[in-house]
Amino acid sequence: MALTASSETWGSQPFTIVSSSVPPTSPAITSPNASTTWVVNSTVDITFDVSQVKNENGTLRSIDLFTSTGKYPVANLATNFQSNTGSVAVTVPNVANGTYRIIITGYNAQETWGSQPFTIVSSSVPPTSPAITSPNASTTWVVNSTVDITFDVSQVKNENGTLRSIDLFTSTGKFPVANLATNFQSNTGSVAVTVPNVANGTYRIIITGYNAQETWGSQPFSIVLPYVPVPPTPTYPITAPDATTTWVVGGNVTINWDTTQVENGTLKSVGLYSSDGGLAVKTFATGIESTGSLGVVVPYVSAGSYRVIIQGYSGKSYGSAPFTITGRGPAPPVSVTSTTFFTSSTSSTSASSSVPLTTTTIVTSVSSSASITPTPQSSSSASTSMVTSTSSSDSAPSSVTLF
Repeated sequence: MALTASSETWGSQPFTIVSSSVPPTSPAITSPNASTTWVVNSTVDITFDVSQVKNENGTLRSIDLFTSTGKYPVANLATNFQSNTGSVAVTVPNVANGTYRIIITGYNAQETWGSQPFTIVSSSVPPTSPAITSPNASTTWVVNSTVDITFDVSQVKNENGTLRSIDLFTSTGKFPVANLATNFQSNTGSVAVTVPNVANGTYRIIITGYNAQETWGSQPFSIVLPYVPVPPTPTYPITAPDATTTWVVGGNVTINWDTTQVENGTLKSVGLYSSDGGLAVKTFATGIESTGSLGVVVPYVSAGSYRVIIQGYSGKSYGSAPFTITGRGPAPPVSVTSTTFFTSSTSSTSASSSVPLTTTTIVTSVSSSASITPTPQSSSSASTSMVTSTSSSDSAPSSVTLF
């Protein structure tokens, strides 16, 4: 049978074939490993065991960067390099902060070696941007509270309308200490976040665009713990009590503050705190107007040193100088409320007969509004109070009044 050659052929456009999954971790790659952190735009060495990572012609095809769970490379790091060196220097690409792996591929593409997951972070904290309007230099966040991050939508934006992340940094740090938000819309201009449990200090936030090439940094601001309500200050906005003040338990006193130093409007609380650790002892008032003064009663507390703390809704707090409270004062005066019962004794039904009466007094309540003042009895009466008794009997007087 004769074969007939075909003179027609059809070719496809070039296309890509990739492996269906990232290869498992190989001990042949010694760096990077689980303890490695790469910094964007820095030069790093990838090292491997030449007895395991090798190819028949001595050349390896590529080193590619993958996310830790991704199937497709996000960047190529090297191509066509010698396998007998055991090391390749590469530049860390400009990718978002996250966890990554590298994959080394043999020249025939049938052998691959995967590293352990490792970390890549941005090279530095971006400069301050006026696009972030809050937090700013006058802001204080309190740990575990909910705060609003606000920004200018005409400046902080992305082509697809989504921003990648908001991260918290120390004011001079290059690495984030906490993530505050991810994948949020840029057209809102505001994101509510919970302040993470970090140490007292100065921090910044960084907003990262979705393509990780745009970043915006806030001004440095403060974060404080809830149990440290007053930041150090050389002067005290609360003018009374002051360091010379002594309060007496149970007494009526007035707290005064300088309204030019304490925020206007409604205050969150006014309270009594220990002076040696900021522990709350007594809340005097909540949700009051900042008028400059508040009258209070000194609570029954142990003698010692205390401070008055005013907390504003802005997150700021204002403290007095430490002052003294003395021990319990004298007992308050007591009043007695009594009930009087009358008993009559008579053997006559005559209207002119006398009706001797005796009284019995039982104490039913005691209060501290007045003192007891007994009245001496007269010779003709057995009662210390004025009462009126009415009888319907013909043989008894219509009314008897005792003094």
